[in-house]
Amino acid sequence: MSARNCLKGLSLRLDTMQWSPSSVSATCTLVPDPVRHYPFRHVFGRGNEWRVPMFKNSPLYNTEAISMASDYVNSLRLGRNDGTDMLALGLSAQPFEYTKNADARYELVDSYIKLDHDLASLFDQVDRQIGLKNTLIFLAGTPPRTSTRRDDPRWRLPYGEYSPKKAKSLLNLYLIALHGNGEWVSAYHGNYFYLNRGLIKERNLDLTTIQQESADFLKRMSGVLSAYPIGDIIDGHAGENAEALRRNTDYSLSGDIMVEIAPGWAIVDVPYNTSTEGGKVVRGVAPFAPIYILAPDVTPTVIGTPVDARAIAPTVTRLLRIRSPNGASLPGLRLK
Repeated sequence: MSARNCLKGLSLRLDTMQWSPSSVSATCTLVPDPVRHYPFRHVFGRGNEWRVPMFKNSPLYNTEAISMASDYVNSLRLGRNDGTDMLALGLSAQPFEYTKNADARYELVDSYIKLDHDLASLFDQVDRQIGLKNTLIFLAGTPPRTSTRRDDPRWRLPYGEYSPKKAKSLLNLYLIALHGNGEWVSAYHGNYFYLNRGLIKERNLDLTTIQQESADFLKRMSGVLSAYPIGDIIDGHAGENAEALRRNTDYSLSGDIMVEIAPGWAIVDVPYNTSTEGGKVVRGVAPFAPIYILAPDVTPTVIGTPVDARAIAPTVTRLLRIRSPNGASLPGLRLK
């Protein structure tokens, strides 16, 4: 891997790479004729400040990852030793966000075709060198990231802009009116507002009360669907799926108030936002993802009913004949 980074580093090749439609996607019936007549071409030149995010959002990222995985299998002789070896890869088929218009269907179809080709090449190599009869392949998709682009204005869908920077200033002014001068709000990050706990302690105020006052104020702002104090989240009294929110919240790492932004609104004025259009549009979707398991002792079948994601890890460990994770809350699936 070190030799690859030195001799064939991505930074040395990125400006020479380009993404254009494959011959298969050019004839795919899923691509409308008007779109097919104008094939795309994306390059990653040195003068483009977005070239690294663009590359990571393109199928060329998957090709690079599969190539590195092939080198890994060859150089370390995976599957040809006494112990059990494991190779974990993270690939992507997210919609391409750097097109000149909101219609990226051609890019999406080509991404899946290229991903299929890349996975097939890796599986062929594993079959030749190790044998699929000696291999467990676990392919799990994560819920797709929804488009961050605003819908076409001609559809007249509800739209607005929510600025955490302005919300932070207004919340601070509100708390000043209630409790006196001071920098009451420390920061905003990832839908969480962080209060100045040092100042609250210095003024001998109750933290829970300040959190509740802040949440009540924030939820009255335009674009805010709801706001929850961290205590309500930990106690399982927040949101439509309170238990899931509680389960995925770490009190020691979270802010004081979490806000939910209404679907259709764009979050603006965020320093770490990498969107080329300056605002990330919030969308409400039901998350789902496919799971594929290929193993010598698993009979091919299709499970059409929804499966809770918490059952996946115990299922894989059962196939590997090892203990389930100690945090597993659901049993594995019966595949035989």
